[in-house]
Amino acid sequence: MIASVESVRLGAELPQIVHAPPDVASYAAGEDAIALANAYLFDDPARLSPSQELRLRNGMATRADGKWAASRVGDFGGRQGAGKTDTIIARILSGVLLNGHKLIIYTAHEFPTANEIFLRLGGVFGGWDDLASLVQHERKAHGDQGFELYDDKRGIDCRILIKTRTGKSGRGFAKADLIIYDEAQHLMPEHVAGSGPAKLAHPNPQSWYAGSGGLEKSVKAWEMRRQALTGTGGRLSYTEHTAQIVSVDDEGRIQLIDPDPEDRDAWAQANPGLGRWVTEEGMDDMRSELGDLFLREGLCVWEPEPGTTDGPIDPQTWSDLTDANVTADDFAPGTIRLALDAPPDRRTATFSVAGKLDNGLLYVERREHLPPERMRDLVARAKELCAGHDTSLIIPSNSPALLAWRAELEAAGVDLDVMTPADTAAAFGNVLVAINEGTLRHRGQPEMTNAVTGLAVKKSGDVDVPARRNSATNIAPFIAAMCALYRVPEAKSTEIEAMFAVT
Repeated sequence: MIASVESVRLGAELPQIVHAPPDVASYAAGEDAIALANAYLFDDPARLSPSQELRLRNGMATRADGKWAASRVGDFGGRQGAGKTDTIIARILSGVLLNGHKLIIYTAHEFPTANEIFLRLGGVFGGWDDLASLVQHERKAHGDQGFELYDDKRGIDCRILIKTRTGKSGRGFAKADLIIYDEAQHLMPEHVAGSGPAKLAHPNPQSWYAGSGGLEKSVKAWEMRRQALTGTGGRLSYTEHTAQIVSVDDEGRIQLIDPDPEDRDAWAQANPGLGRWVTEEGMDDMRSELGDLFLREGLCVWEPEPGTTDGPIDPQTWSDLTDANVTADDFAPGTIRLALDAPPDRRTATFSVAGKLDNGLLYVERREHLPPERMRDLVARAKELCAGHDTSLIIPSNSPALLAWRAELEAAGVDLDVMTPADTAAAFGNVLVAINEGTLRHRGQPEMTNAVTGLAVKKSGDVDVPARRNSATNIAPFIAAMCALYRVPEAKSTEIEAMFAVT
């Protein structure tokens, strides 16, 4: 039976969170972008939804001096149901055809997302004779795609760079008119540091952020969300379609109430496309397929703001264990141990050491960090450090480093001590005991402190273990240190030994 028009549930057109930019003198640029998108992107009578129009109207509002009222534009909502991709393409088309942009940089967390934008733009350019004539060159390299557009008579001379995001995306470019950060829930400060300065020499640049529900480590996305909620965003245009009930209490704390994932009215709140290009049946299928992740992906439900949940290690307790005068040179003979770990993306790696001091206290230190440009030296450096410290190289059982470099390390003759999952879990409990009992010292290295303060945990059986992907920072320095500590002679807590039946 076909449902009547009256029975179709329509998604909410007004976003639940809206922060309009200040000092708006005109919405004409946004209106022109809307008209342009409706002409090129859809077959009549389809058009941008009122929600998409609002995002373009606010995001492209101008001041009396002609500059953008918003230097940053945030666009968040449920995946597929908010229509963020069409809004991005509309913004790019306007930049090329109406706003005189010379350089547009688009970045996404994953290659498939970047490739989809590339294919969608290619389809638009190739679908119209007047647009096809603009394309002078296409870049098709994996993770580095784009278009070069030129028409002297129309005053068009623009490059569109489409990249898979890294810390280097945007480096080497200057005077970017527009930088787009898609999948912004995965955006990290180092990504913005890599591309943001590309706008600095431009008199009127803009950044556009689009994403779904934020993670606990979504530092940049949460920064904008908090600013939008508290009215402190300055030149920020922000819209968010979410089924989450969000409020700010008198002390500035953000309160979150998650919806019932089976509540279809909640589906409509997070997805303005519901009843238009998204069906309830499709949403129900997504709910069944994603399970608990449906809240984040389908309903734009955010995890708690970074720093608002208590980590397993008290920052003040960790700070009180600092001894800047101690180094690894003060280890008692025969107690030094060396470990290697890496973050999930394996673009960097960290060697940490642990040992016992002459006074009986334990000590951990980040021995060496390898940035991306030095990763080619990892195996040679591991061999040198093991020889220099006269010890094996410890690697935790679930480390990305084990998957990436085990074969190369073994081929180079590096003696590996691969910890079992039980050892790795016990090592975490062991270091917590040492921290809480005050028997551990460290040098206060910023990288180690950042790892400790950003550390998140997850359940493994009945015990907590570090969770790399949910941590707000790179925790590899701490993971390597705790594993090295666990192998230090007489460094194991008897409590932990009993818990894990260590022999």
